[in-house]
Amino acid sequence: NQDLGEPYKPRGMAITSEILDSCRRDYAHGPAPGERTFAGIDVGRVLHMVIRGPFNRLSGEIPQRFAGEISWDDVESLLERYNCQIIVMDALPETKKARELQAKYERGRFWLAYYSFQAIGSKREPAANWDWHNLTAHLDRTRTLDTTLARFLDRKNTLPAHIRDLRDYYEHLKSPTRAIEERKHGDNVAVYRQNGADHFAHAENYATCAALCPGAGGWAIGASEP
Repeated sequence: NQDLGEPYKPRGMAITSEILDSCRRDYAHGPAPGERTFAGIDVGRVLHMVIRGPFNRLSGEIPQRFAGEISWDDVESLLERYNCQIIVMDALPETKKARELQAKYERGRFWLAYYSFQAIGSKREPAANWDWHNLTAHLDRTRTLDTTLARFLDRKNTLPAHIRDLRDYYEHLKSPTRAIEERKHGDNVAVYRQNGADHFAHAENYATCAALCPGAGGWAIGASEP
C-alpha cells in the first residue's frame, strides 16, 4: 500500500529528472475556483511551500497548484488565496513562530510536524500519528517519504508545464536517496540520505500528509486511492 498505514518501497532509489518530466501536464500554477487544497511547508533559512489540489477521481492525479520559496509574511495570504483546508508545517527550528501562526487558524486545520525514525519492529504502527491535543503530527520520515515519492513514480503527483523554471525544485526532489542500512543484530532499516538541499521534497511530503490527515475528509483523497 502507498497510504500512511503500511510501508511501501518505491520502485527505485531516487527520483530522477526524467520521472519529474513525465509528471508535467499542460497547466500552470494558480488557484482553481472552488477547490479546497492542502499545503506543506518546510522551514529553513526561508520557507518552501507546496500546495496541491484534491485527488481527481477521474484522472487519478493530484495537481500541484503552487510551489515556491516564501517568507513568513507570505504564508497567510497564500493559504487564503488557495483555499487551503489542511496545512502541515515543519515544527523545527522556528517552533515559536510556527505556533503563533498555527494559533490563527481553527483547531484541526493547521498541524506542526515532527519527523521520527522507524524503530525495529514498528512497521505495523501508523506512519503518521496525529496528536489532537497538541495539534502535532509525528511522521515516520522514511515511510511518509516512500508514500510521497511513490506518487511521482506513479505519475499521480502532477506538475505544471513550467516547473523546470522553478529554481531548485528538480534538485531538491532528486536529493533524497533511499538506502538500506544494517543496524545492530543484523536488522536492515530503510532510510533516506540527503544529497544536497531537499526543502521542496519535504514540503511535498508535508503536503501529502496534509491530504491524508484524518480531518481532510473524502475531498482530499478518493475512495480508490491506495
